[in-house]
Amino acid sequence: MTLPPEKIGDKGQRYLIRIKGYLGPGWHDAGYSNDHDGAVRLGEALLQAPSATEYEVVDRQKERG
Repeated sequence: MTLPPEKIGDKGQRYLIRIKGYLGPGWHDAGYSNDHDGAVRLGEALLQAPSATEYEVVDRQKERG
């Protein structure tokens, strides 16, 4: 399934979920969430993917300082 450009990427959500191993070697951005609990649930779900080894949740508001 191919998504149109307006359905891809972040829409200003606070949390970025990154996954390691699934989409290739290294870390890859996998999704976004407005709340931390949702980000953790998405990260846990992504670990079910073949070869996924770990995930991380990045608070993008804290990154900006």
